[in-house]
Amino acid sequence: NKADEFRRAANVLYGPPPLEGCVSPLLMAASFGVELYLKSLNAAWEYHEEEGLGDAPVYRMTSRAMRQGHPLLALYD
Repeated sequence: NKADEFRRAANVLYGPPPLEGCVSPLLMAASFGVELYLKSLNAAWEYHEEEGLGDAPVYRMTSRAMRQGHPLLALYD
């Protein structure tokens, strides 16, 4: 009957979250990982030669944003 359907829907809405048992620091670390990956798609890597120990060459690697701003279509199209 309709009352039972309403009750089942209310139980779904007010019940435990669907990700119950997930560790929130793990989810936060995963979201940061996705954000850093997306930022790396817009990065141009630059290598700077530095003075090293002995004869082995040493490079410092930095990145520069190829495009500025947050318009997603322009950044990733």
